[in-house]
Amino acid sequence: MAFSDKKKQFADALRSGMNQTDAAKAAGYAEKHAGRQGYRLSKDPDVMAYIGRMTKKVDPQIQPATEQKTQTFEKIDPLDYMEYVIKDELADPKLRLDAAKALAVYRHPRIESAGKKEDKKKKAEDVAAGRFGAGTAPGQLKVVK
Repeated sequence: MAFSDKKKQFADALRSGMNQTDAAKAAGYAEKHAGRQGYRLSKDPDVMAYIGRMTKKVDPQIQPATEQKTQTFEKIDPLDYMEYVIKDELADPKLRLDAAKALAVYRHPRIESAGKKEDKKKKAEDVAAGRFGAGTAPGQLKVVK
């Protein structure tokens, strides 16, 4: 199941100090089932991961570097910024995934084919050497290009 806005509201309410039932009510779940929903959501892996990301402490040595990057945004190379977003553990996982997809095109380019004519020639050779194609005489070696 996806990480919805209600789950995010529940996690934020839980982090603010509310108990599970009150956090579920604050997130918009029905009062009748708030206790059950609060218990279920507190065990949800998405909610636990979100709370873990939000409560994770930032290393003081890294903090000035991140502030410096946000202040000098005009001077940052876009590829370096995408790498920064990918490595940022506090960022939204969807944002990190999108940055990884965008960066993959530049870091790992596709291997291009030789061309249309070369591909046609290779296919023709494969067909000609098939089951009924001209083979080699017995005792002769087949030359492979």
